Amino acid sequence: MGYAKRLGALGPLVKGALWSASINAHSFLFNIHAGTVGTDKACVLMPAAPGSGKSTLTAALTHRGFRYFSDEVALIDAASFMVYPMPLAFCSKSTGWDLFARYYPEILSVPTHIRSDRKVVRYLAPPADRIQKAPAAITHIVFPHYDKASNTELRSIARSEALSRMMSECMNKKQLLDRNIVERFVRWISKIDCYALPFSSLEEAMDLIERMVSR
Repeated sequence: MGYAKRLGALGPLVKGALWSASINAHSFLFNIHAGTVGTDKACVLMPAAPGSGKSTLTAALTHRGFRYFSDEVALIDAASFMVYPMPLAFCSKSTGWDLFARYYPEILSVPTHIRSDRKVVRYLAPPADRIQKAPAAITHIVFPHYDKASNTELRSIARSEALSRMMSECMNKKQLLDRNIVERFVRWISKIDCYALPFSSLEEAMDLIERMVSR
C-alpha cells in the first residue's frame, strides 16, 4: 500500500490505506471533500477546501452535541442522495492545535504525524457516543471559510452557486453522469437550504449553525 521513510509518516499512510479501502468498498455517486454533522432532524454538509477551518468547525460542533459523520469525506448515495457516515479520527493541523484544544485538550498530548503533503498533524478519535451509524438525508449545505479579518455571518446563496461550489470539492465519482442522474441531482439540491459561512469566531459560527438547524 505504501512505504514510510520514518515512523512519523506511518500513521497518515495507514489512515490513507483504510480510507481508500473504505471508499472503494462503497457504492456512491460523489465523494465530496466535506465535514458532515447532524441532529435528530437535520444533516449539515460542509464542503470546503483545505485550510478553511472545516475540520475544526466539525469537531467543535461534535463537541457541542451534533452527531459526527466525518470531517473529511462525504459519500453521496446514487439512488437517495443521502450521505454515509465515515467517522475516521479528527485530523488537526499544527496551526489549529491551540484552538482545537479548547474543546479536546487531549489533542496536545497525542503523537504527531507528518503527512505526504508535509503537514504536521495529530489525530483524535471522536467521542464514541457522538458517532453517526446510519446514512442520513442532507437538509443544509454550508460552505465555511475561516478568515480572521471577516465578519462571522451565515449568508443564503443561490442553489446554482452551491451546486458549482460543491462540485469543485468533488474528489471523485463512481458513476458516469447521464441526463437522468443530473436531473435528479438538480431536483435534490432544489429542496436544500444553502449558505456561505465566512467566520472569524468559531463560537459565533457554531451558534449560527445551531440556530439554522433549529429553524
